[in-house]
Amino acid sequence: MFAQDLFEVTVRTSLWFFGVVWVLSAALLPTSVRIADELVVALWTGSVALIILRTFRQRSEQRELRWLEARNPEFAGYLVNAHAFSGLLLEHVPGFSSTLIRRHLEETDTRLAKAQGFHGVARRRTLRAILAVLLVIDLFYIKALGTAVVEGRPLGRSPFLFATLQRPEVAPRVLDLDLLLSPPDYSGLPTRRLSNTDGNFSALRGTVATLRVHLTVAVEHLGIVLPDQFLDCTRTSEREYEIAVPVNTSGPYHFRTTDAEGGETVLDGIRKINVIPDLPPSASITFPAKDLELKRGDSLEIAYSLEDDFPLQRAWLVHGKVGQQDRAKHSLSLDDVSNGRSRIEGRTTLHLRELELEDGDRLEYAVEVEDRDALSGPKTSSSTVYTITVGTLDETIERHLAEQQRLRDMLVDQLGGALNALIEPSAVLGATMRSQLERLTAIEQVLLGLLSSQAEDEVFSEAVTEVFETMTDRLRLVRDRLSSRIEAGLWTVVRMGLPEDIGEYERDILAVEQVRIDAAGESVQDLIERIHAMRERLSTLVQRYRTERSKALLDEIERLIKQLVSSMRKVQERFAEVARHERLDELINREALERHTRGDDLEDLQRRLREGDVDGALEAADRYFAELSTMLDELSQPLDAEGQESSDRLIERLGRFAEELTVLSREQREVHDGTERLAQLDGQASSDRLAESIQEALLALGEAIEAFGAEPLAHRTLQTRHREMFWKLRRGQARMQEVVRRQELYQIPVLAEPLLVELREYGTWLSTEMANVAQASQAQHESERTQVRLAALLALFEKQTGSGHGLSEQRRVKEFEARQEQLAEDHQDLVTGFEQMVAEEPAVGAFLAPGPSSWSGDFDQAQRYFEEGRLEDALVPQRAILENIGSLLEKLDQAKKGAKEKLGRGQRRRTSIGKQVRIPEKTEDKRGEALRKELADAQREPVPARYEQLIRKYFERIVR
Repeated sequence: MFAQDLFEVTVRTSLWFFGVVWVLSAALLPTSVRIADELVVALWTGSVALIILRTFRQRSEQRELRWLEARNPEFAGYLVNAHAFSGLLLEHVPGFSSTLIRRHLEETDTRLAKAQGFHGVARRRTLRAILAVLLVIDLFYIKALGTAVVEGRPLGRSPFLFATLQRPEVAPRVLDLDLLLSPPDYSGLPTRRLSNTDGNFSALRGTVATLRVHLTVAVEHLGIVLPDQFLDCTRTSEREYEIAVPVNTSGPYHFRTTDAEGGETVLDGIRKINVIPDLPPSASITFPAKDLELKRGDSLEIAYSLEDDFPLQRAWLVHGKVGQQDRAKHSLSLDDVSNGRSRIEGRTTLHLRELELEDGDRLEYAVEVEDRDALSGPKTSSSTVYTITVGTLDETIERHLAEQQRLRDMLVDQLGGALNALIEPSAVLGATMRSQLERLTAIEQVLLGLLSSQAEDEVFSEAVTEVFETMTDRLRLVRDRLSSRIEAGLWTVVRMGLPEDIGEYERDILAVEQVRIDAAGESVQDLIERIHAMRERLSTLVQRYRTERSKALLDEIERLIKQLVSSMRKVQERFAEVARHERLDELINREALERHTRGDDLEDLQRRLREGDVDGALEAADRYFAELSTMLDELSQPLDAEGQESSDRLIERLGRFAEELTVLSREQREVHDGTERLAQLDGQASSDRLAESIQEALLALGEAIEAFGAEPLAHRTLQTRHREMFWKLRRGQARMQEVVRRQELYQIPVLAEPLLVELREYGTWLSTEMANVAQASQAQHESERTQVRLAALLALFEKQTGSGHGLSEQRRVKEFEARQEQLAEDHQDLVTGFEQMVAEEPAVGAFLAPGPSSWSGDFDQAQRYFEEGRLEDALVPQRAILENIGSLLEKLDQAKKGAKEKLGRGQRRRTSIGKQVRIPEKTEDKRGEALRKELADAQREPVPARYEQLIRKYFERIVR
């Protein structure tokens, strides 16, 4: 037994201990450090100590047990049974805690120690002292090994336990290198410190490099090898050396050692130092920077620029007569020269009256600068030399006349450029007009297609025809009104910015600008043709989709629509550029303008624009959307199965038509912004006319909104959204009227744009909701009622409460309508069930206050909120019902737990009367059979009171 235990403990402890040690040594120690015999001996010593301690403890426990059995057989049998029972519980009872067993074993050990007396305690203390001594020896060896590793010495190979570490002689190497770079004082550069550098770095010529090196072992002599010389290092400690080296040559910096026998060893150092030379300074004259002709009494202001890598020392202005060697120098101011700036800009004045010059003399001048290079001496540089010629009075007058003529020519050129800037937007205007005409043609084709597909529906055909005619007239009104405004109101504006003698250049400018107008118009034509081609392609794809109904065709149609919208936005941006130019005039060629607006069907449009009806376009845009919304409302009513497919196609095409009208209305509003700014230039009378026209447009908009609100819708969901849209339009109209009253007309487009966007979203939603309403109606007739109990009702309330904020308002209304009757029945079943439970169990009634009767008010309130469409308010009574249900469940759970506890206490009292332990008669765990057998055997034997108490606690734990 002893040999088997010793072998098992030895193998297990050795494997665990040495496995951990070798893994840690391989992961943490560097490859240059190897595990020595001393470490192995130390580990073996610790392992043997643990083995001896565990073996002696087992042997001691066996001897103590035999001794106790000889002294008190009854108590020894109790210990055996207690240990066996404890192990059995740990092995067969799931989740059983070993706290009580450990406490029991500790008490057993205490009794054994008291029974044995002083000898058992002495043996334990002796073993612990031996173990402590062995651990102290291990700590000393580990400390010695760590010191050897840090100092870089290899570990010894001594086979003895107390052998000392060998310290053989090794080659020196650089352990640490510290470098301090001190640039010259004149450079203004800061001092740098580098540690353990082995790369390339740069330093200014003349920098002093202080090196401090720390070697692994001490050497007799250490020096540093420079690119051009060899210097000795000064020893500061046993293995530390220091040297200061001037950096004048680029190259590597290595260390070299010399031993007593004269042998040399080259050590690592600095790989390379790049020496940066101090470059010469530079000087330049930035103004006037050319040769001049002046009078004797003039003064010349000179601007100069000085540059250098480091602070400058001084600078001069040097001048003298041409042909003479004498040069006069005037010092220039160098402010803040000590802060390291390398660029200085300044000004100085040269007074010719002080130089005693004669007519015809020539004077040379330049700027010279000098740096602070203290190593190789100051370096000087000079700027370009310029000449001043002293001229007569007649020459000066002629020069001024020539300069005036040059300025006049430059003024004429600048005015011509200004005219170019005014005329160029006219080309964009013409291109935009053509784009509007192309778009009108495309919309006409769409409507004609609608008429052809719905020829049997006379009412629908008449409505579409009326919309098309109204749209055509109002588009032409917008275009001709803008043309009339440009022709009538801007020539005087252009005249205000031109000089009186500019008339002689008008004919030439007109000829040049006409060519530019033609070129710009042709560049926009490409964009219009591309839009027209995409529209034709879209029409073809729609025709194919009617017959094939393919997903790929639908994706292609969506992609083409996106490209079409993108191209139309580009045209819109060009049109907006025209509106931003507030000055156009009659310089636009009449023939070019007629070419851009030519067409037999534009006469009425031009007449309306000449009359000043600009705001008719804005009124038309709002009216388009009112008519379109009415048509969509009619189409959104529940349809029969035969007309469903054709109605889907109509709604899809009308949706695209609405999107095109939205883009068109946005462009019309931008045109209105431009014309309104033009109207402000015509005076207050034009502003009054504009305000009156906007007021008329708002009145027409109000009539359209009232007609929109009077349109009936059958379904309640559609009615709710319809009423919301109606009140939004009413509020928008009221805000616009308030803006007109305050004379803030520029805010009209800002208020109208969100309404247009919401109208487009409403049209899209209406077409989608029509299909949803049809599906919901069919599902409502096919659904069956189901009985839901308390748990199902709770889950439904939780679902509605948790996801109510995430669902759309329309979906929640439909879901409530579909389940309204079912929820009412469930609520009634819930109330009836609780009343029946209260009647059958009067003792439980105290836990149910407030009773279920108080919930009916919450449910009725929630149902009333749902019918009124106040979905957010309906969540409040729902949460109250949830809280009541949760509170009742908690009370029932507490009541059930209290009943179990009472029943458990009564059972324990019955068990303690007969001093016997009841064994459960039925259990599903097979491991319980062994437990019952063990307990039955324990009952037949007389046991101490302590053992009986422990068994009772274990059994109660199992019962719980």
